[in-house]
Amino acid sequence: MAIAESQAGRLEVAHALASESQRLGDRGEPFQAVGHDLEGLTRLAMGDRVDFELLVPNRICEPTGPSPVGTWEMLLYVMPLLPLRGDEVVGWAARLAGLIAARIASPRWQLQSDSWRVAAELNSGNPGSRGELAGLVARARRATPGLKALPVYLQGLHQRRYESFEEAERLARRSGNVWLQISALTWMTALDPKVRPAKRLRQLLEITGWRRLVLVPSETAADAALGMTSMGERSEAVLELALTADRPNVTTELVAKVGKAAANTNEGPAYGLSEREIEVLSLAADGLTNKQIGEKLFLSPHTIARHVANARAKLGASNRAEAAVLLHRTAS
Repeated sequence: MAIAESQAGRLEVAHALASESQRLGDRGEPFQAVGHDLEGLTRLAMGDRVDFELLVPNRICEPTGPSPVGTWEMLLYVMPLLPLRGDEVVGWAARLAGLIAARIASPRWQLQSDSWRVAAELNSGNPGSRGELAGLVARARRATPGLKALPVYLQGLHQRRYESFEEAERLARRSGNVWLQISALTWMTALDPKVRPAKRLRQLLEITGWRRLVLVPSETAADAALGMTSMGERSEAVLELALTADRPNVTTELVAKVGKAAANTNEGPAYGLSEREIEVLSLAADGLTNKQIGEKLFLSPHTIARHVANARAKLGASNRAEAAVLLHRTAS
C-alpha cells in the first residue's frame, strides 16, 4: 500500500504506511528495506531535510538477497524517488536494472532502465549521455505512454523545450505518473507561465504534498513558484515550493507579491496567513513544541514545521517567537 500511495503521489499517506510496514512480517524481509527507504525518500519529497542510509542496495547485495526479478521490483519501487538523494545511487541502480533486463531479455525493462541511466547521467552533467538520448527517444516512440513519458521529459530537460515538457505531462497524465506530471508542469510554468498549467501544478502540489521535485533543479522550482504567483495561483503549497528550493530572494519576492495583492484588495495586515497557520502560531506562542502542536491538531511534526516556516516567511519573521509576536500585533 505504501508503494501504491507513493506512486499515486499521496506522500503523507505513503510515508505513514511505509513507517508502519517496517513493523510487519519477519525481521530482515526484503520489503522491510523498501519500507525503510520509502519512509526516508517520501520525507525528502515533502521538503524535509533528512539524512538516512538506503537499505535496498545493501539488501540486494547480500548473499541471501532477492532473486533478479525481486531485485528489479525493489529497484523499480524506489527509483522515481532516488534522484532526491542527490548522489550517484540512481546511476548504480539503473545500471543494475539494465543488467537484469538484459539477462531476462525484456525490452520493456531495458527501456525503463536505460531511461533512468540516461536521466542520472544528464542530471550529473555527463555530456556523453546526450548522444544516447536521441536513440532512447526513438525507441520510446513505439512504446506505451507510461514508458514513453520519461524519455520525452529527458528530451525537454536536455533542450529546455516547452513542447517536450508539455508532451511528457500529457503522457504522464495518461499513464497515471504523478511525479512526472508535477515535474513537467514545473518546467512548463518556469519557462513560460500559463494559466492552466500553473493552476494544475498548484492543485497537484496541494493534493500530493510534493515539495522537492524529481529531476527539477531548485532554481527551476523557484522560478515555477514565481510563475504560479504571476498567474494568480497563491497558496501555501506555492510558498513551500519556493522555501524548499532554498532561494531566499524568491521567497521574499513571493511574500512581497502576496502583500501587494493584499493591499490592492484592502485586506488586513494578516493577509496571507491561513487559519491553520494562525492556529499553529498561536499554540507556538503558548510554548508548545511542534510535536505537541501536532498531537493537539492531529498533524505530523513536519507538517507543523512547514506551517511555522510559511507563517514566518509571510510575516517576515526571523524565528517562531518573532512570528508569534507579529501575529499578536496584527490581531490587536
